[in-house]
Amino acid sequence: MKDYKGNDVTDAFKYSPIKSATLYVPAASVEAYKAVEPWKNFKEIKSLTGEDIPEEPEVKKCATPTIALIDGKLKFSCETDGVEYVSEITCSDAKKHYETEIPLACTYHVSVYATKEGWENSDVVTKDIELSLPKLKSSISLAFYKIVRSISLFAF
Repeated sequence: MKDYKGNDVTDAFKYSPIKSATLYVPAASVEAYKAVEPWKNFKEIKSLTGEDIPEEPEVKKCATPTIALIDGKLKFSCETDGVEYVSEITCSDAKKHYETEIPLACTYHVSVYATKEGWENSDVVTKDIELSLPKLKSSISLAFYKIVRSISLFAF
């Protein structure tokens, strides 16, 4: 093996900080490792007994988010605080049409999961949301009503 300058390298750990590292080996082999290059150069050589092996920290999983349609907007929520939402929205109804009349309706397929640094991602949740012209009309009518009402309150 050659190093970055082209010199022969026979020590696989030549550029590694093994003098500050701990090597875990089978309990019956600890003394053998302590007597042989390059293993004897590790700071510590310990047995694989379970007592000496550091435990992996428990990784929490984000709660599965919910999807709601409120006032014509998608709203995601989750019981895990401080998450970010990763969502994908597709609409198979959006396509090229060849008819003279096209119904304005759409089914959105929404999928979302929650993510947080240091946490496992939540499960993915999906929901199909159907929007049709009557629903759109009622949303527009409600918005128009609110505008007219606010104007009439200030007219007097």
